[in-house]
Order: sequence, then C-alpha cells, then structure tokens
Amino acid sequence: MSRLSAYRIANELGNVEKAGKGWKARCPAHEDTKPSLSISETSDGKLLVHCHAGCSQEAVVDALKAQNLWPSHAEMSFIPAGAKGAGLERDRLASVPSETPAPEFDSLVKRPIEAIYTYRDDQDDIVGYVLRLKEEDGKSFRPLTPWQARGGDVVWKLKGFAQPLPIYGAELLARDPASRVLIVEGEKAVDAARALFDDLVVITWPGGSSSADKVDWEVLRARDVTLWPDADEPGIKAMNVVSTALSTLGAKTVRIVELPDGLPKGWDLADEAPEGFSARDILNAAKPVDPTLARLFLSGPELLDLDIPPQEFIIGTFMPTHSLSMVFAERGIGKTWFCMTLALAVARGTPFLEYEVPEARRVLYVDGEMALAELQERLRMLEPSPPDTIEFLPSELLYREDRPLNLHEEEDQARLLAAIQRREMQARAPEVIVIDNLSSLARGVDENSNSELDKLLQFLIGLRHRGHSVLLVHHAGKNKTQRGASRREDFLNLSIELRRPDDKLKGETASVKHDGAHFVMEFSKVRGRPPRPSRLDLKLRETRGGKVEWLIENAPVVTKADEVLRFIAERKPRYQSEIAKHFGVNVSRASQICTELRASAFIEESGRRKLNLTQTGYDRLVAIWPELAGKLDWQDEIPF
Repeated sequence: MSRLSAYRIANELGNVEKAGKGWKARCPAHEDTKPSLSISETSDGKLLVHCHAGCSQEAVVDALKAQNLWPSHAEMSFIPAGAKGAGLERDRLASVPSETPAPEFDSLVKRPIEAIYTYRDDQDDIVGYVLRLKEEDGKSFRPLTPWQARGGDVVWKLKGFAQPLPIYGAELLARDPASRVLIVEGEKAVDAARALFDDLVVITWPGGSSSADKVDWEVLRARDVTLWPDADEPGIKAMNVVSTALSTLGAKTVRIVELPDGLPKGWDLADEAPEGFSARDILNAAKPVDPTLARLFLSGPELLDLDIPPQEFIIGTFMPTHSLSMVFAERGIGKTWFCMTLALAVARGTPFLEYEVPEARRVLYVDGEMALAELQERLRMLEPSPPDTIEFLPSELLYREDRPLNLHEEEDQARLLAAIQRREMQARAPEVIVIDNLSSLARGVDENSNSELDKLLQFLIGLRHRGHSVLLVHHAGKNKTQRGASRREDFLNLSIELRRPDDKLKGETASVKHDGAHFVMEFSKVRGRPPRPSRLDLKLRETRGGKVEWLIENAPVVTKADEVLRFIAERKPRYQSEIAKHFGVNVSRASQICTELRASAFIEESGRRKLNLTQTGYDRLVAIWPELAGKLDWQDEIPF
C-alpha cells in the first residue's frame, strides 16, 4: 500500500471535500451522515485529525486503525492504568490465555457501553471484543484486542483485529459442522437472528460492510450458506463480496435473501419487523447465487419482459440521457461559445438552435483554460440572467484556491466525483456535465495510444452509468477528425463536428476569409435517428445591447406540417388516421395539417384517398433535408 496521505484517507472514508489546507470526510468513529472529520498533514508529513461532532482524537484514530487507514508509526496504545509493562513495545496475541482476567471495559472508553460482543476462535478461546458505544447522535464501535507486554502480562488495546478478520461465531461453526449457516451484517443482528433461527449457525464479521473482503471465509468450504444483507446499497454490495468469495472457495451452496420493498434504509433483523413480515418465509425463499456472468444472461422473452422506461433525450432526438457525446473542432473556431450555448439551453429548457430541449436539467460546466473574467464575459453576453440550474467549475479558481484537474489521474477523478456526490446529497446533482476541454483537463498521456486512454474512458463510462450525460469538448487533428486515438469515439453516443465553412481553402486565404465564430455544424456520429436538420451554418454576431446571438443559415424553420409532409413522402399512408397515430394527435388535427399541405400544393389525392407528394412538395422537403434528394422511395433510416 502506498503512503496513507490525508487525501487518500479522506477519500476512503467518503463524502470527501476540500477544506483549507486539508480535507473533510465522514468520521469513522460515529455514524456520520455528513463530513464532520477534518484531516490534514503537517509539513513533516504527520497526520492531524479532528471530529467536529465531538469524537475524541483517540476514538477517531482507533476507528481509522480498525479500517487500516492509519500509519503504523502513528499508532497510539491504550492499556489499563498501572498495568505492568505500560509504555513498553507489545506483540499482538492470537488469543487470550484462559487464566487471563476480563478487561476493565469502563476504564478503556469514555462513553456508555451498550453491548460487548465476544469474539472466539474455533477452540473457543477469546480473540478479542467489539464494544458498541452510545453516542449523542447514534452509535459507534470499538474493537478491543489482546497484546503482550515485554514483561509477559496481557494488556488490551482499542485496536482492530489482525487480518484476516475473525468470524463472530467461529466457535459455533466448529461445534456444529453440519448445520446451515446464516451470515448477517453486525453483531446485534446476529443475536437477533439466533433468536429467530435456532436451527442455523448465525455469524458475522467485524468492521461492517467495508470489511467484508478482509475475512478468510475458508472455514465455510463445503457448507450450506445463506446471506442476509442489510436493506441498503452498502449492505447488498457487502454480501455480493461475500457470495463471490464463498462461491470461489467452494461452499456447497450459497443463497442470498431478497428483501421486500418498503423496508427502512439500513433495516436489519435487529430492527422492528413491519406488519406481516415473516423472517422464516423470506429466508426459505432465498435464491441461489451464481457468481459467474451466467446470472446476467437474458433469454429473448426475458429481455422483452423487462420494464425499461423509454429512452429520454436531452436535446432533440440525438443527445440521450446517460450518454457520452463530443464536440470537436480546430482551435479558435468558437466551440466554447457553441457548448456554452448548448449548456444554457439545457439548463433553461429552451430550444438549442433548431432543436427542441424537452425540459430543463441541471448542468455542470467544467472549464479547463479560460480566465475567470473571460468566462464571466462570455456568460454575460450569452445570457445576462442565467438560471441557477447551471454551475461552473472555473479553471482559474482551481489554480488559485486548489489545484488543477487532470482527469487521467485517479485522484483527480475522485475529486470531481466527490464534488458531484456532494451535489447529489444536496438534491442538486448535475444531469449534464460539460468537460471543456480534453487537452487542458486530461493531459500528460499519449493521445494516440488507445491503452493510455483506458483510465479516462472507464471514468467517463462510470459517470454515464451513474446517470450523467457527459459532453466532451475536443480539438480536431490535421485530418479534420477528433484528435488522438480513435478508440475514444467508439464509446460515444454522439459526435458533433464544427468546421470552417471555407475549409476547402488553403493557407492564408482560408485564414483571412474565416470570420470569428463562424462554422458549419455536422453530426459525424449519431446512435439513433439522424437529427433534423442534420447540418447548420452558424455565425455568432454581437447585438447593440452587448449580447450575442446565432445567425442560422441554410436551415429553414421546420414546422409540424413539414414533418407530416416527410411522413407522407416516406411512409405513403392511405389514411389521415395513420398520420394521427404516428404523431400522437387526434384525427381532426391530422386532417387540418393535410388541408394546409393541399393548400400549399405540397400533396394531392388520388384513388382510394391515398396521399401523394407533388413536385412542389418534393422541392420543399429537399430544401429542408438535402439528404432526401433521390431517396424518397427508400424507407426511413433505421436506428443503430
């Protein structure tokens, strides 16, 4: 393990955020729902910790040690007052000699003890205790383990068990080698489960959900085991870790309980059961665990039976939720203006250029290179009164008050993710994250190396799986495509190219002809139906009031009648009811639109009420969608 820095410890504890010269995170000494632990480093590398909720420094350090998050050189020993050998170096004992008196628990801790759980080995010898303490805002746990002083006496330290961690109930497993085993999380849940299921050997491990992978489960080889998770995400993840370990080492059977919906978060068997709850029925219904990928296989009917919500789009029909997108262009063409316009449209829920934005969504704009004054000026020119649904992470503030981001580094990925999680706790999670741009925010690797992109790609895919849509802003290479390895584009749902309208010109002529933020926008990759329109000629101009607006050329306004006209040309419906069904309108509205199209001489009727496209209608469609020229006898494009 690399050096335990303040940041690394804070990141392991969760809910990490920057605080002055150090970090804040969840305190491990109590049930912390918000980051109340400050942790920092002195100039000589020593760690400083302080719990703002009132936990003593000793309690915090002990809790960190229990999770192997405290350097060995900084350990603090706890022994009964006046014990022989106090202050001398001690060795950890695997178990306590039978004649050793019980420890004086009350002298070791300064808070009320709610329960004492005795850990024994398979020979029934004591290996240590776990103390459940009462705190003002909940509970905390302290492991208590035996150590031997140089003089030979046994002393007790509030220090975690050695790894692999012991099993609470190991002596019962040895005593009853044939009975089924039930694993729950937490000693209190064990005691409750033993009262419910006297035909089972009920066990657990110390340290909670985060320590499930630190136990040697070898003793359960060839045993029938059932897992009962706590009713929360960490509890389920912990039991998945245990199930994988048991299946790998060769447990006879492994089953996991499926908890009913509606249980309070974190509920376990030690809590009050809801009305009609039958623990025995739920236990008997536990399902076998398959640790292989076969558990994820779906038959055709199973796939069709899944209740999957319909895909939603953030913009038009081309930027879906939970997606990865890219905008790329050569330097100085105006891609930041373009992306800030997009971000503001999404944050407001108003149209983006010629494309619909169905609803407002929260946006985080991560800037990698602009001065704060420039960022402010651009925002003011685009939107003098921006909504609070858009937030910016300016690069200048990162340089001045923290340190720059490099999203190729796992530590910086964790920093950004922690900030996003912070907003999630505040019910302000960004649905769209704009990273502007990759050259400044993900640097230091060979862009042409597919293998060196792996860390960044996995991080971006992780953001997508967490429910975010990420828009990457990138530079174009000399070949006019996105710069660097092609593998980056393989993961994209959408890729938008911005190119100079005069890009066929060469040398100085092209440079002189190009005028500010003026480019052609085209879609180089779309998973789904091609956007309408698929090409825009855009130019940014400043108005008299100091605002800027986009001039859109070669992009006539597309009306509902135009969409219906295209449907008639491509699908050739016989009846207006088919139009009504396709567009989700009533037949009366479909009839009204068809009347408008006839009046414009875009369609005409022939036998059996079939609707036919006229030459005028054909010209109208090709003016809007040039790609339809010569293709109107084809079926509509199939999504891929």
